[in-house]
Amino acid sequence: MWLIGAHPDRKIRIEPEALGGDVVALGALNRRSVPLAVCRGSRVWLVTVDVTNGTVTREILAPGAIGDRGCAGALLWLDGNFLLATARELTIQTAAGDERHLPLAGGAHGAQPELHRVGEHWVQVEVSGPSPLLLLVTGDSEQLYRLPAVETRP
Repeated sequence: MWLIGAHPDRKIRIEPEALGGDVVALGALNRRSVPLAVCRGSRVWLVTVDVTNGTVTREILAPGAIGDRGCAGALLWLDGNFLLATARELTIQTAAGDERHLPLAGGAHGAQPELHRVGEHWVQVEVSGPSPLLLLVTGDSEQLYRLPAVETRP
C-alpha cells in the first residue's frame, strides 16, 4: 500500500495471505490504520490494517447486503457509506446499517456499472446508455442526476 500525502510518502507491505482475498474498496485512513473491503469468495470482509507495520488488526464480515453481495458488483466506500452498483440497481448502505436501493434504468441488459469518486460527496456511476449518472450522497439521503449526453457527429 502506498500512502500518498503522508509526511513523507511511504509504502507499506501487506502480505497477501493476511488479506485472504482481493481488495475491492478502501476506507478512510486514520492516524494508525486503514480499513479495506476484501472479497473472500463471494463475501466482503472489512479488514483493518495497521499502517505503521502492515499487520492486520481486525477482521469482520461486512454487514447486510454489502457482506452478502458486495463481490457481485462495483463497490465504493464513501465517508462510512458503502455504494454497490450491480446491473439492475445501486445499493447505498449507511454507516448505521440502513439500506436504500435505487434502480438503474437501462442497466438490466447492459454491462456491469462502474463507480468513480469525483468529489467529497459525489460519485459518477457509469452505466450502459447515452450518458453517465452523478450521485450526491449527503447525510442520510442521496440524489441521482443524469449528465447530458454528448452529441456525436457522423
